[in-house]
Amino acid sequence: MNRNRRGFTLVELLVVIAIIGVLAGILITAVSSARGKARMTACTAQLKNFSLAIDNYKAFSNQDFPMFLSTLFDEYYEVKAGYVCPSDWSEGEQGGVPDKVKGSTTAFMPSEQFSETDDTEFNTVYKQYRNTDITRCSYLYEFSIALCSWDPEGRTWLECKKAQMKEGVDGQAAAGHVPIVRCFWHTEQKGDGSGYQTGEPNVLNIGVGHRGVYRSSPKWEDDLD
Repeated sequence: MNRNRRGFTLVELLVVIAIIGVLAGILITAVSSARGKARMTACTAQLKNFSLAIDNYKAFSNQDFPMFLSTLFDEYYEVKAGYVCPSDWSEGEQGGVPDKVKGSTTAFMPSEQFSETDDTEFNTVYKQYRNTDITRCSYLYEFSIALCSWDPEGRTWLECKKAQMKEGVDGQAAAGHVPIVRCFWHTEQKGDGSGYQTGEPNVLNIGVGHRGVYRSSPKWEDDLD
């Protein structure tokens, strides 16, 4: 019988537990990052499909833009689930801009909710212009026929965006950089949960000119040179 054999000491056991904890933390972070990238890739694909659907709609509508994204369903955009971003923790209920910072009671963008553009069943003001088969939508459609809440002239979003394309923003050229569809659901929040990262280009957009998907800050005008 080997009387020199011994088990782990308390210190050794604590060291092993600490190492396992560190490795688990690294693994969780890596898995979370991979999932986030996968959701963003899926959302990008959905935005590209919207881009194609908008072009097809315009081709058969004298180059007019659809009144809402839901207008595209189901003749031009057949996948109802494609109206909800995979990263949307409200599953499309909160519309084009999150109401709250995820996991908190802090307003996400309190002065820029733009609820008139929400393409959900809760937008009863524009019910007659929407396709009511679509009840949830994560995307902000900036070329809608809704009256623009921030425009002092009382124009529609479509009219305001066409003006931005032609006249620019605060003396800066905008043209094809004006987004037509936007997704805010990948926007990172501050570490203290007090709001979103203003300078982080985590909003996905379809450009009205080139129709490609590009990233911008939550206020895309801040990115103009």
